[in-house]
Amino acid sequence: MKVKHTHEILEIRSVLISAITENKKFVIWQRNENGEISFQVKGNLISISDESEMEFYIFGEVPAFANSETFFAAEDTTVVFKANKTTISGNNIRTQIPDEAKYKERRRHDRKRFKLKDYKEVELEFKFEEFEEETQVLSKVINISESGICVLISKEILEKINAKEHFLINAISSDLGFKNETGKIMNARKYKGGTLTSGEFYALGVMFL
Repeated sequence: MKVKHTHEILEIRSVLISAITENKKFVIWQRNENGEISFQVKGNLISISDESEMEFYIFGEVPAFANSETFFAAEDTTVVFKANKTTISGNNIRTQIPDEAKYKERRRHDRKRFKLKDYKEVELEFKFEEFEEETQVLSKVINISESGICVLISKEILEKINAKEHFLINAISSDLGFKNETGKIMNARKYKGGTLTSGEFYALGVMFL
């Protein structure tokens, strides 16, 4: 697995949304002044608001949280981050999405990579949150494997789509090895390579369902 360290809020948000979708268990802990672990509990990430506030549900008795750093890690260490401020209400903990996180990219199959000048394209059928009808978006392929695909989309499109919903992927290029698939967003990171148009773009990691 490849460990990634990111400061991109959209990338962090998409990884955490995947943790909700996959019902991952988190280990949550704090350290005392000597650097020793003062407590450790388990819980689920149950929601992320539009204002990027996260809510965790703690299993069992909730310990006395100090006004200090709180650490969060999925049990399989898929994602690890810390928060500087938390609020407690019953068994629920609330905090903001962190401004940095580490996570592991899990790749089950080899990927075939393309350059943008290769013009490998797909059509994505998203349901935008503000519209009831589905919207088609033409997207260039960055890489593809048996289990998923990575495509390029603009920041404007990424901010409009509902990352929790599944969507259709239709192959425009005939040599991609599939005709149509249903996909789920697994992560999104800022694309730093060259593009064919101006603007800010993101590489969208999608798993085939």
